[in-house]
Amino acid sequence: MKILGWVHDADARQLRFEAELSLTPAHPAFVPPPPTLYTCYRYGSLVFDGVRDVTGYQPPAAVRPSAEPDGTPDYGNFDQVEVAVGGAVTLAGAFGVWRFQSSARRVLVGHVVDAP
Repeated sequence: MKILGWVHDADARQLRFEAELSLTPAHPAFVPPPPTLYTCYRYGSLVFDGVRDVTGYQPPAAVRPSAEPDGTPDYGNFDQVEVAVGGAVTLAGAFGVWRFQSSARRVLVGHVVDAP
């Protein structure tokens, strides 16, 4: 999962990562990739709902991404994702280490990433 950006909406108690997802053939949204791609890539979101007690958060403007050839930002991948019983979440990557409580998580799958 390549992270493209994120938004923390404290009022809505939501944290949303925009990402480029790599789907396996077992996923219902999988489509065979073109010959120029290794797998089925789709844009999507990783959404945490009921977010509270956030520590370590940094907005995208505070983190320096690398740039893709087309100029889009690339914030790397998740180096650590832990969700404990009770909703304690730890996320780590180029964006730092964040800890928070979350009542629910979901993945939203969008459109297919175009082949280069």
